[in-house]
Amino acid sequence: MREPSTTTAPGPTPEITASLLDTSSPTIPTLAVGTPVNPAGLGVRTFVSSTHGFALWMDLRHTYPTVTTDGGRTWRIDGPVFHLAAAQASLAVSEMGAVQPDTAFSWGPEASVVYTTTDGGVHWWAASLGDGTLALAGNVTGVLTAVVASDYASDGTYKTEVYQSSDGGHHWTLHRS
Repeated sequence: MREPSTTTAPGPTPEITASLLDTSSPTIPTLAVGTPVNPAGLGVRTFVSSTHGFALWMDLRHTYPTVTTDGGRTWRIDGPVFHLAAAQASLAVSEMGAVQPDTAFSWGPEASVVYTTTDGGVHWWAASLGDGTLALAGNVTGVLTAVVASDYASDGTYKTEVYQSSDGGHHWTLHRS
């Protein structure tokens, strides 16, 4: 999996473009899209209807997006591996959200990246927004809003920025710093 590109500059980046995740990784054995998974490995589940939901599935080494279309009775892999333990600590997402059957997103307070899909998991996009995403929410019009931590100080304090995307997470704009 290719990590999203980042730009290093003082202060927050006003415009960020996400990278399409590369699903061809012949050197890393991963589960294929559509593979059924044991629900015991699921994290928080989020549903957009009584039958359609998304969650993160984790084993000891990997984190994947998953989907259900039968109310949670069965779950299957719905995209490329998001995280490989130890190798990609900054990509460790822990939260999942969705606003429509085709639009889902994942983030985490320890993750420097957010993942989004607007086509039900066929394609996933990754954007590096800051040191950690504290909250990410979407609305039915497709606008995503992320509150991001940055500039951690030695005393544990940090600044926050607010980024918004009106195209499902492909492009992000700084709205408040």
